[in-house]
Amino acid sequence: MSRSLEYSNILNNQDPSSVKTYFEFYSKLSNQQNMIQDQVRTDTYYKAVMNNTIDFKNKTVIDVGAGTGLLSFFTSMAGAKVVFAIEASD
Repeated sequence: MSRSLEYSNILNNQDPSSVKTYFEFYSKLSNQQNMIQDQVRTDTYYKAVMNNTIDFKNKTVIDVGAGTGLLSFFTSMAGAKVVFAIEASD
């Protein structure tokens, strides 16, 4: 499941504890660290952005659910003019 679809499904759930659990999970540094250290995952995101620089060059990018800001950083490297990294976790 994509991150945005997972995020949408959780936020549409009416159980407030589910939303709280979701944000608590992603607010833990160890979980962010695990995702960044997943070289296959990180390299795949990097290649996807760098192989599509035309989609980012001189554009304004909004990364909703930015976490550590890694994807925001990649889009900046790809030439984005402005990048907004938005994160709701603590």
